[in-house]
Amino acid sequence: MLKGLLKRNKDIAWRTIEGTTFLVSPFTKKIYPLNEAGQVIWDSLEKETDPACLAKILCRKFQVDLETAKDDTREFCEQLLEEGLIEAVG
Repeated sequence: MLKGLLKRNKDIAWRTIEGTTFLVSPFTKKIYPLNEAGQVIWDSLEKETDPACLAKILCRKFQVDLETAKDDTREFCEQLLEEGLIEAVG
């Protein structure tokens, strides 16, 4: 599991259009569409958030087991970090 707090990169633009959230990176010039779970994580990253907390949010929202939620959260957040869409705090 990722350690520490995560937050949105303030330089990333995003919009929700017809129920789908799209992230737009000025660095990569790419548009990233998010699925429903990704949208929940993105919304939760408005404030500095612990990855374990994100996994618990996914458990409640989608009624999945904690281990699955942890794995999915780790994988997704690592991708967001790699693309510069979110940042590790501290």
